[in-house]
Amino acid sequence: MEINEFAKKPITFRNVYRLYPNAVPVGVKEFWIYGQGWVQNKMKGEVTEQIRAALELGATKLQLHIRYESSKQDIYSDYHARELTE
Repeated sequence: MEINEFAKKPITFRNVYRLYPNAVPVGVKEFWIYGQGWVQNKMKGEVTEQIRAALELGATKLQLHIRYESSKQDIYSDYHARELTE
């Protein structure tokens, strides 16, 4: 599968919710582009828009900012692009 192929697939948070039930993905902290390394995310907007934009840039891994609203606990967890797409 080509890297950009992930950008064409629907975004899913199934794997996020499986590991962090009742948590909410709120953004992308940084993403990995092969040959460049980790890139700090400066994009704004909905988390799905941020993921889509990172995938379109060639990201293969993304570090999501995930929050438990009830406790205001923040978690930063890495996901491969295939774990966030259907």
